[in-house]
Amino acid sequence: MPGMIKLILDELLDRYERSKLFREGSSTKRILLDVSDHGRFSGLQERADEKREFLDALEELQDKGLIGYDWVRFEKGNLVDKIWLVTEPGALLDSYRLAGRISRREKLFTLEKQLRDTLDGMEGNSENDVFRFLKRELETIQSKKNISRFFFQGDGKKDTDEKNRNLLLFLSELQHREDNRLERVMSMALFGDSKYFERELKQKVLSILRTLAREDGRENLTDEELLEERGIFRWPEIMEFCGPVSVTLDDGTIIPYMGQVYGAYINATMVHHVVRVQLHEPLRIISIENKANYTWYLTKARKSRELVLYHGGCFSPMKGKWFRLIAEADGAVDVEVFHWSDIDLGGFRIFRRFRDELFPWAVPWRMDIRTLESYKDYCIPLGSESYRYHLRALTEDPAYRCFSDTIRYMLDQNVRLEQEAEILFFSIANKNIF
Repeated sequence: MPGMIKLILDELLDRYERSKLFREGSSTKRILLDVSDHGRFSGLQERADEKREFLDALEELQDKGLIGYDWVRFEKGNLVDKIWLVTEPGALLDSYRLAGRISRREKLFTLEKQLRDTLDGMEGNSENDVFRFLKRELETIQSKKNISRFFFQGDGKKDTDEKNRNLLLFLSELQHREDNRLERVMSMALFGDSKYFERELKQKVLSILRTLAREDGRENLTDEELLEERGIFRWPEIMEFCGPVSVTLDDGTIIPYMGQVYGAYINATMVHHVVRVQLHEPLRIISIENKANYTWYLTKARKSRELVLYHGGCFSPMKGKWFRLIAEADGAVDVEVFHWSDIDLGGFRIFRRFRDELFPWAVPWRMDIRTLESYKDYCIPLGSESYRYHLRALTEDPAYRCFSDTIRYMLDQNVRLEQEAEILFFSIANKNIF
């Protein structure tokens, strides 16, 4: 019978936690279960052995003052019609205890406090998107009395509280973007277990980061990209480039890359030790978002004195440091800088960050109306109204003035273009790329 008692109480308590009475503290409606409309419970009354257990459990719960029930007309003692929950505070407390579950109100109180403590610790980072997300979640808990899918909601209080606390700890660490961190090393440092993040938190973190990326108009990012732009890597990051450049390390070693005409790379560990980048009379600098386009450009379109950088979406803290070393190199301000991204909301935002944080004199390349018209057969629709809304908002932002005409064309024609479409049909033999 304990199992049957829990089954009944869980159903009623679930209904209570979804009710206006729970959210607002008052309601004229009872927390009611119509047995005939509930497949699981109506079925219990059709099998003699389960029916007896069901009726005994109802009688015991009513004797304890936790529920009430009545019978189908002319079926007293045989068929139950409706069951309702007694919602006086003392009775509710006993119902939760007997069901062996933690009340949603207690979970809400605990998570609300955890969120407040986390936000207090992030004070001064109010422009951080994670800060804004957590603040929004706190407001949802306060107004709707609801815990969203982004947090753990299990019945075990200790386990649930600990996981939510660790989730918030990890999220708060994302504001520290000055360096790259290896996923398992970070997990060991925070939780004393190198696999804890991957095992317990990773899917929740990815769900949150994917939501933030979509709100920022950046869709279709891989799990790795979502973490890497926050400086979290499974393996040390590799920065890829090709062109007339050399680096000087902190021990005085000079490493030339001019001869690596098919592409070179520098890893995150080495970037730590770079004190100076020297540019050797580059014709221009080109940053390319997409890996396929970067690889294609090196083999099919790159001129001998071009410095080509693989951007890779929203750059990580360490890649940002590498790009900044190039931007601060002697003579860099006299070199033309171009950036090539998808012609879409994400691409525009990627360009803005590249320009605002690294190369203030950078200009977009192949991100205009002419390119859209040239590849109109390979454009794709803009998508949701929300996407159009965010795209339209950029036309009101002076920071995106260089894209205003392009954006209006996109909205009018309902098109956007991914970089990969261009390399399939672009031939330098019959097209002037500049």
